[in-house]
Amino acid sequence: MASIARKKSITGLYHIMNRAFNSDYIFKDYNYKIYFEEKLTKFKDKYKIKIISAAIMDNHYHIQIYDPKGNIAPFMRTLNSVFAKYYNFKNQRVGSVFQSIFKSKPIESLRYFYKCKEYIEYNPVEANMVEKKEDYLFSSACNKRILKYVESKESIEAILIKEFRKIKEKIEDIEEDILKYKEKLCEKFLDVKKDIETRFNKNIKEILKDKNNYKKILEELRNRTYYSRYRLSKVIGINYKKILRHISKTPPKY
Repeated sequence: MASIARKKSITGLYHIMNRAFNSDYIFKDYNYKIYFEEKLTKFKDKYKIKIISAAIMDNHYHIQIYDPKGNIAPFMRTLNSVFAKYYNFKNQRVGSVFQSIFKSKPIESLRYFYKCKEYIEYNPVEANMVEKKEDYLFSSACNKRILKYVESKESIEAILIKEFRKIKEKIEDIEEDILKYKEKLCEKFLDVKKDIETRFNKNIKEILKDKNNYKKILEELRNRTYYSRYRLSKVIGINYKKILRHISKTPPKY
């Protein structure tokens, strides 16, 4: 079966999840959780990945990562593969350890960023493994042991400021481009309108009063200016429903 292209995050932030094959409790023994953490620490440095939050459950894991270099695929492939080989060796078994390579969801808003972090760190509470998120030893919310693989609060804040500032700048650039495009369309409309008025030696509203010219002139305006029917109704001052009755939805292709 062909693989589906993974959606790339514009911020480099992702929510990663993977579950054990058949939902087996592959992490139930603490030693497997510790081994997974060790490899998570090793490979995050190798692939320039930053871990924002994480929770290693008994049969699955959640990781919130920052991947500025686009290394998410080799990072996760290596992490899963190395752990799977270790787990199979220790249990004298062969075959798949995880259900899939991994699942990922882009994080492209601050709201979802914090929602995702909260969801991950409350996972052990929801699973009735602990009463407080801080009590779970294998979560970024833990306050009972130092997790070397998790970024500091200051580092996380720096990442958010950097990435969401870039998004703001991109939005501003897009808005500027849209404004310029609208200005060009407006100039084009005025040129076409002037051309038609010169041809008939009348203003556009007077021309449109003639039933013989009405549909023909409206279509010419739309086809030459690329204005939508709604936009035409606004700039000319004609009832929108009336325009709908006379102009087709899609302009002809040239």
